[in-house]
Amino acid sequence: MTPMTGLADLAIMANSASLRQMMPVMFEQDNERDFKLVQETHTMCQELCDRIKQRAECRGLWSFKLL
Repeated sequence: MTPMTGLADLAIMANSASLRQMMPVMFEQDNERDFKLVQETHTMCQELCDRIKQRAECRGLWSFKLL
């Protein structure tokens, strides 16, 4: 069970209106954090891809010069 699922179950069992009101805020914060992580990961992957392409281009140029 994930922490957020546990909170949802707790809110239902406790019938807590205040906890139910807090849950969307907590979910929103988690969503923002996860979205930021995905963006950062995408940026890092794009940078890695660019470096690999540059290396491949350099390698191709070096191979051409050797011939």
